[in-house]
Amino acid sequence: MISVIIPVYNGKDTLLRCVESVFGGGYGNVEIILVDDGSTDGSAELCDKLSADVRIKTLHKQNGGASSARNAGIAQARGEYIMFVDCDDTLEPDTLARVGSAVEETHADMVIFGMRFDYYRKGRLERSDVLSYPKDGVMNREQMKAEFKPLFGHNSLSSVCNKAFLRDMVIKNGVLFNEKLRLYEDLDFTLRFLMYADSSFFISKPLYNYYIDGDAREISRLAAPEGVVVNADAIAESIMALKADETEADTAQLGGAYDVAHSVYMQLGFRYLLLKSARMNDIKRLCKAYSGSESLKKLKARRTGKSGRSRFETYVENDKYAAIRLLVLRKRFRRSLRSLINPILSMIRK
Repeated sequence: MISVIIPVYNGKDTLLRCVESVFGGGYGNVEIILVDDGSTDGSAELCDKLSADVRIKTLHKQNGGASSARNAGIAQARGEYIMFVDCDDTLEPDTLARVGSAVEETHADMVIFGMRFDYYRKGRLERSDVLSYPKDGVMNREQMKAEFKPLFGHNSLSSVCNKAFLRDMVIKNGVLFNEKLRLYEDLDFTLRFLMYADSSFFISKPLYNYYIDGDAREISRLAAPEGVVVNADAIAESIMALKADETEADTAQLGGAYDVAHSVYMQLGFRYLLLKSARMNDIKRLCKAYSGSESLKKLKARRTGKSGRSRFETYVENDKYAAIRLLVLRKRFRRSLRSLINPILSMIRK
């Protein structure tokens, strides 16, 4: 059996479509666990209504976020494998059949498949992108570690929604979502699961459709600048735990891991920087938090054998005007963006 866990928060308009996509392929050995995370829009009542189907179970809890809802679902899951689907996304019709066939044939600890990202604005599809590791078949733990950077680049590590996890391995090793993280909690979960997984089966076809509403999904969950580094530090620590058995001789692999961790730090930092709510004091706090990150220092030391500092770390520590420069950079970026967008908007309005 495959247990599909669907956290639900104010998803009344999309939940039925999501549930129907899970059952759409006709795969019989499946249960859906709907976790109502304190919805206020009628989603809770819809979950109860859908639970009339014996294959669907509903849990109600106070609002605690997606990680909390997923953990509640894991505790109730009975399937041999666990999958996660967001309530506004969908699966391709043959997803569960493909996953079921893969685990029956290979007994892999994890199945990873491609994702399609559909970008909407004001209800209209603007573009679709596909991210998928380009090879099919089984990969063992050492191969996964050797391919660490390419796997990250192809979105094979960052999301839990394009995966099926062996439930016993999750439960036995206490691999749960870190409810303190506001972003990259999926990547953190995957990295900690990989510490125990011996094999993974890859399906290059995109089987998960990720809906992105440009008007609704924002980076506002990063409430404080220190939260940026707390999130990134957690990823760095998970990478170091995954790479714990490697030595300085494995420079290439450790370098790839460092590059992934560093990109997480940078992505979160610049995404926070572009927030309209980020003020000069926030940017100063961000710079200070980056320069004081012990996790990033340790990861670099393992990579190089030295405790040297990166160019960015030296920059934010030694340049007292770093915050001002970053603020100017943000303003220039926004000005450049407006200079590109405004002529296009003017043409459309005419």
